[in-house]
Amino acid sequence: MSSGEDDEVDLSALATISETCREFRRLHEASDRAMAVIPRWYALCVNDAAVELGEAATAATRAAPSARLDAFLERGFAHESEKARAPEKLTSAIEDVGRCVAFMGDAVTRANEALGEFVEATSGRRPSDDGDARWIADVPVPVMRTAFKWGSEEEYTIEQWLWMATSVVEQLERELETRRKILDYVRGGVASARAEELDGCVALWSAQPFVDDRLFAIVCGDSADADAAAAS
Repeated sequence: MSSGEDDEVDLSALATISETCREFRRLHEASDRAMAVIPRWYALCVNDAAVELGEAATAATRAAPSARLDAFLERGFAHESEKARAPEKLTSAIEDVGRCVAFMGDAVTRANEALGEFVEATSGRRPSDDGDARWIADVPVPVMRTAFKWGSEEEYTIEQWLWMATSVVEQLERELETRRKILDYVRGGVASARAEELDGCVALWSAQPFVDDRLFAIVCGDSADADAAAAS
């Protein structure tokens, strides 16, 4: 990418950031599926009434007594074989989430490294570990104003790409920290957890509260998703 001078701006680091963000998204989707089933398997393990049909449906089925139906309801509206597998399935789901979180950590580490390389490629020095952003003053003005598209209809300048990439990587760091805390809770406290607490964990996990959808989509190179996020 030319900056209008003799120098070329190396965008390979931005490509790596984009790739790692897409990897984080894939891992989020996989872990979200695993998290979603944890409350049900937990409920079956403890025979929680929350997995039943509900009061009205239960009353209707109770009106036609059947020993087999009674046993079905007592097992939390689950087949005997499903209830027997519940502890194994619960453990497997938690392990799946744990693997995803570990890979998310790898992705965030790579994104951080690539961000440092992107900053260095444009400003001539790497950002400090304390978050000091004075490196932006070292980016030459012609470079800073260089604009280009990255999987989007709209052009953004190097300065905008730098700030968007920095913001998204910081957001993923916060997401990772939150997910690690949720995973620690699920791993260590599931035996004494309440159903509503697990439901809250699932909702928080799925929501990605620290991620700005539009910025994330732009850095991922998803123009359609970015436009949809901006319109919502």
